[in-house]
Amino acid sequence: MGGGRSTMTLGSDFKKMDNKTIALKEKIHLITKYQKPYIANSLTIMAQKSPSNVKIICDYIFAEQNEINIKESTKEGKIKCLVRFLTYLRYKSFENISKQDVLDYLTSLKKPEALDPEHKSIGTYNSRQMILLKFFRLLYNPNESATRRLTPDCMIGIKFGSQTTGSNNK
Repeated sequence: MGGGRSTMTLGSDFKKMDNKTIALKEKIHLITKYQKPYIANSLTIMAQKSPSNVKIICDYIFAEQNEINIKESTKEGKIKCLVRFLTYLRYKSFENISKQDVLDYLTSLKKPEALDPEHKSIGTYNSRQMILLKFFRLLYNPNESATRRLTPDCMIGIKFGSQTTGSNNK
C-alpha cells in the first residue's frame, strides 16, 4: 500500500502542473519525437518564455503534417526558423508581429558582398522568407485551404532577396 501512496503523491505533484503546460509538452513531444534532441530542447526552453508562441508553432507543424506530410528534415528547418525568428524578436507574440519586425529579421540575415561573395545569405533570406510567408498565411487563415490563404499584412510586400541590389554597392 505504501507504493500506492507514493504514486498518489507523485500523481498529485503531476496534477500541480498546469493542464496547458502538460498539453504543450505533449505537443512538443509529438512533433519532435523523431528530431534531434536540440529541436525539442529549443521549443521546451522557448515554452518557458512564450508558451502561446510555442503552441502556435506546434499547431503549424501539425497542420503541415496533415496537409502535405512534411519530411522530418523539413520540419526541423521550419522549427529552427521560427525559433530563431522569435528569439530575434525577443519572444514577441506572433499576433503582434509587424511587417517591420519581419523586415528587420530578414535584413539581419544579409551579409555584405565582401563577406558573402557567393551570396549564401541571400539563400538564407529567401528560404526563411518562404517559411515565414507560409506560416503567417496559415496563422491568419487557418480555415482556408493552402491555395486560398491570403497574405497577412505583416508579409505583404516582403519580396525575395536578390543577388544584385543597390545596398551591396555601398
